[in-house]
Amino acid sequence: MEVVFQTLEFDRIRARLSAFAASPLGEELAGFVQPINDAALLEETLAQTTELRNLVDFDQPVPMDGIFDIRSSLKKAKITGSMLIVFELSMVAETLTVVRHLQKYFSSRKEKIPTLNKLTVQLVCVKEVENEITRCIDAATGEVKDNASPELARIRKQVARAQVSARHKIESLLKNFAEH
Repeated sequence: MEVVFQTLEFDRIRARLSAFAASPLGEELAGFVQPINDAALLEETLAQTTELRNLVDFDQPVPMDGIFDIRSSLKKAKITGSMLIVFELSMVAETLTVVRHLQKYFSSRKEKIPTLNKLTVQLVCVKEVENEITRCIDAATGEVKDNASPELARIRKQVARAQVSARHKIESLLKNFAEH
């Protein structure tokens, strides 16, 4: 079979396919593409490709921007006692947002894409997780918001008060020093 792959220059086909991928995960998956020798599977795959191509050519763009490969973050989150850093949480939230948009996009077009719909109905929207992350993380600054937890809000208020108090003391010392 490897001789056939070399004759067909299948590695070049995979490389060209990878170049069109919308995400690093798609790029990686393109590297595993194999020729299909099952007629029914080939027909179904061609129908999915045709349906997606028709969407790309004649419909609104498929909302793929902002999808990340979050597999390592998900593995890390499964480990008891581990934590995701703010950047990882932001990537998870953004990917969940894209999945929700994709789900809505494809479900509103299911009559146009009956074969592709078999795949797209498997998209799972986890709005609760997305909402909780966006409630706690400021996407613009990449920082944890004060209201992420009552304890964090309390601690940050104490820190702010201590900073104001320290500033007043320093200003007072500087004023006294300048007068002497």
